[in-house]
Amino acid sequence: MNKFINALFFQLGWFACVLSVSRNLEWPAMVLCLLLVFMHLYANPLRSKDLQLMLLGLPIGIAADTCVQAFNIMGFYGWAIHFMSPFWLWMVWVLFLLTLNHSLSFLKHIPLALTALLGLIFGTLSYIAGAKLGAASFDGDPVNLLLIALQWSILLPILVVISKWRGRVLMY
Repeated sequence: MNKFINALFFQLGWFACVLSVSRNLEWPAMVLCLLLVFMHLYANPLRSKDLQLMLLGLPIGIAADTCVQAFNIMGFYGWAIHFMSPFWLWMVWVLFLLTLNHSLSFLKHIPLALTALLGLIFGTLSYIAGAKLGAASFDGDPVNLLLIALQWSILLPILVVISKWRGRVLMY
């Protein structure tokens, strides 16, 4: 898949999901994301690698965001199963995971410490932006901000390692 198109699909899905929450348009946004995922997989010779990464990474993302919500670090709006993170956020995770072998594949070739720093900065900024656009509540507490940054400084390197590992071990 073309790296530019992959990045564009992620950004389109992210904005669709984040902006849909306050407008009660979550289902159409999630359908759009599913369409983007199917188009990505259809046009992609690495589809089995991407599917495996989605199966391994999605539970990690759901657990991470569910913890963020359960510990009142940030509150996500939208349809969800009881205490879990909302469904629209699951779709954002799927789209994000699809970037790791494509538009963000450069992360596999840089030191994990730098990957952690990038996760700390850009993961945190993404969550703050989502809250500012109305998809979540965030009180701006510096401790909560630090916890999100810490979580992303750990999450991104783990997902990059899984992306690298999955390509070697799980492929037949």
